[in-house]
Amino acid sequence: MGMALAVGTALAATQAATAQNVGAGPSTDTERIGQSYATPDTDQGSGRPDATIRIGGGFIRQFSADVDGGGNFSVSRAYASVSGSFAISETVAFSPSIAYEFGDYSFGGAASAAFPWNRVNEVGIAPRIDIQLDRDLTVSVSPIIQFAAEDGAGWSDAMQWGGLGAIRYSFSPELTLGAGLLGITQLEGDPLFIPIPLVDWKIDQNWRVSNLRVPEANPFAALELVYDTQETLEFALGGGWENRRFRLDDGGVGQDRGAAFYGRVTVRIAERFRIDGLVGVTAFNQLKAIDSGGTTTASRNGDSGLILGIFGSVRF
Repeated sequence: MGMALAVGTALAATQAATAQNVGAGPSTDTERIGQSYATPDTDQGSGRPDATIRIGGGFIRQFSADVDGGGNFSVSRAYASVSGSFAISETVAFSPSIAYEFGDYSFGGAASAAFPWNRVNEVGIAPRIDIQLDRDLTVSVSPIIQFAAEDGAGWSDAMQWGGLGAIRYSFSPELTLGAGLLGITQLEGDPLFIPIPLVDWKIDQNWRVSNLRVPEANPFAALELVYDTQETLEFALGGGWENRRFRLDDGGVGQDRGAAFYGRVTVRIAERFRIDGLVGVTAFNQLKAIDSGGTTTASRNGDSGLILGIFGSVRF
């Protein structure tokens, strides 16, 4: 899996794609691509498997929260993702990724007139190339393509695209740091550029601070404090941003932005399966509607709301 994309203000489905491909992390230390300190799990001596495929899926319910100006909103989201890591040579790896997100919005009261959307589909594609420059230094480059549209909207007008470049350095088996820059176009808006810190710090046998290890298909590009029991259970506290921008069926654009703070419990089933449960709250919610001419017709803040989620993944 390699490095983390510690950025939540970027994408939705692409967030899920990059969160697992450019972003979220290895289930075990032996999966780290481009880190020579990782324990080899093949006879190649390269410190990484020749090929790994991951399939993930999940569901999050964001319960009803009030909206400024009257009304309320809630969202149910389903996720699916497939990613892979393939060693091209001793120093180069290719990691394709595709993710899908379905969001079913429900608005009540005055909010239903201000924000005219219901079901939103998003697909993100984020292939990545990792190049290990020396024993501990790795650079990564990934183009990003996203399609995001409400049911009934034209997909030809729903594309956003960009790229990510990053560099990371493994100071020891316990500490990897890095930085990157994400650039992505926005529907009816200026391109978005976001600096990305990368961190994976194993404090001791049980504790870790990381943005490498969130669940597969998880929409949050989050920083987490993780406690690993070294058996089947893992616990984490995390937080991250989300930013969704999508084409509406009337030609306009909808935006849903906010943060999430959550607790996570992971159950590892055998070596290749994991189930992740999330409970938390959203914060700093903002909803925006933009008409086909680029004029903002509604922009309202939303109260915090409870979120519950579950994710599962398998690694081959």
